Amino acid sequence: MCAQISEMRAEIGESQVIVKMFNKPGWNALLFNLHNNEQTSLKAAWQVVKNRGGNLLWLEHAGSRHVTFSFKGEQFRFDPNRIFSKAGVRCSLALQSKKGYSKQSFQSAAHLVDQFAQKIISKYLSA
Repeated sequence: MCAQISEMRAEIGESQVIVKMFNKPGWNALLFNLHNNEQTSLKAAWQVVKNRGGNLLWLEHAGSRHVTFSFKGEQFRFDPNRIFSKAGVRCSLALQSKKGYSKQSFQSAAHLVDQFAQKIISKYLSA
């Protein structure tokens, strides 16, 4: 089996994040690069998977550390390292987003980020 790259486009509110996976038979490891501005780590991980095999998952969004998305006229931001638990999502949204949104908007935004994480888990991380 040859190396391959797969891609998933995921909507978060009115914004889009591209999730990519590079996999090559060999080493049974999964490497993550979740911050779009960390290109050095992406290049290093790419070389590891290219040489030893394994899996590399990375996100492409606005080229920054945090993912920013719009929802119903409001803008939210989160650290993608914190999306794999509900507490992490809520904490990251609260810390990274501008204040002044309604409780309902915040809960809806958190739900959208939870859904995004579940898409990644179901497509790439489920055994």
